[in-house]
Amino acid sequence: MCAVIPCYGTGIRLKALLQGLKDKVDAVVVVDDGSQPPLQLPDMDLTIDVHLVRLKRNQGVGAAIMAGYESAFRMGARWAVVLAGDGQMDPRDVPVVLEPVVTGQAEYCKGERFTHPDSTSIPRVRLWGNYGLTYLTRLISGYDRLLDAQCGFTAIDLRALFERVPTGLLYPRYGFPNDMLVMASVANMRLAQVQVRPVYEGQASGLKPLLALLTYPVILGRAFLIKIAFRIHDLVLWRGNADPDGHQFLPYW
Repeated sequence: MCAVIPCYGTGIRLKALLQGLKDKVDAVVVVDDGSQPPLQLPDMDLTIDVHLVRLKRNQGVGAAIMAGYESAFRMGARWAVVLAGDGQMDPRDVPVVLEPVVTGQAEYCKGERFTHPDSTSIPRVRLWGNYGLTYLTRLISGYDRLLDAQCGFTAIDLRALFERVPTGLLYPRYGFPNDMLVMASVANMRLAQVQVRPVYEGQASGLKPLLALLTYPVILGRAFLIKIAFRIHDLVLWRGNADPDGHQFLPYW
């Protein structure tokens, strides 16, 4: 099992994250997404391997996560969990996020923050923006029980990712979590969602409403067209969806 930590700019809380991960995963891939000055790993004694991947220029959180996935897969990892470098995800929740994927109940697991008792700490702008974007992502992806599309605390089966998901079409920047859900639904990946603790501790919301209004319709519209194209392709080749059982959370289209 490997943890992937995308990092960019200031506000990185890497030392606390690494300390919290030392007994929960076998290795950590830290991805420096073109930070200036370049990110340096903290000087600390850990019992796990920590690998630093540097991107020469800022390519976006999606590209950083994919670079981490690729590095973890090359190292032989079967499963990967993603935590943001800003410390807004609690490492104590890592086993909960990984469990559905490691046990084979799902191939992709999303953390969801809205049912957690600490959800009152989520900034109001972020909360209402997430509600709206989750609703739209639910419609386009077909994952109709999805509660928190924007949460970046995820776990994935790397073999399923690289064998079945059209990774070359993934949007690399702002909006990657939504695009990833739609591309996962294209591949009929089984999705799970588990409750995780939101960590804000007075941090202001980074959500920019105007940017979201301009960006997300384009990202989701693009994802919708890609999914339509793949579904037509499946229809032509007579490919059906898997039948869900009690452990599967499959897209309805």
